[in-house]
Amino acid sequence: MANDVYQLNVIGIAESQLWESVLHFQSGVANATNPLTAANHLITAFSGGPASDLTGCMGDDASITGYKAKRVNNTGGPQALQPITPVPGSFGSDCSVASNNAVILSYYVQGTKTRAGRWFLPALPTAAYDDGTFSTPFKTAVAALITAINASITSGGDTFHWGVWARKTTTFFTPSPVILSGHLGTQRRRLTPVM
Repeated sequence: MANDVYQLNVIGIAESQLWESVLHFQSGVANATNPLTAANHLITAFSGGPASDLTGCMGDDASITGYKAKRVNNTGGPQALQPITPVPGSFGSDCSVASNNAVILSYYVQGTKTRAGRWFLPALPTAAYDDGTFSTPFKTAVAALITAINASITSGGDTFHWGVWARKTTTFFTPSPVILSGHLGTQRRRLTPVM
């Protein structure tokens, strides 16, 4: 039986618009008897670890405002919701257009093909991208985020590893390499605007 896989949605606001960043983590347990508890542990582990590296890649006028997590395989599970006191970005400049994102590419092999997962980083700082090129400080911040996200995170006795969840085949992959794309991406996830 495959180990449990959890989807973690990091939720925030930038340029008066809501954003959501979706990640997947595999736990060290298969068929946890209480997936809601494990989902809450994942939120605690992420918010106490890689979240600070994520805010280091975000514009200063953007914030993380909460988290959602749930098991997505092994019959699923209830969703944990944790609103938080907003945690602001800390890159050193405000956001550019809300729909523009840096993209982390996560390469993995599925069968005989190499595929790439995409993680859209929210709240791209204005100073991070100029004339078609990411700045050196932004590349450094993203490298720190990639290192943090590739490390195991733990909370409440649960351990989680980040990776790519192939929903169609219900398979979890540990990607390699994981790199910053040289181009901007546009996330098409539709969220309700904040008035």
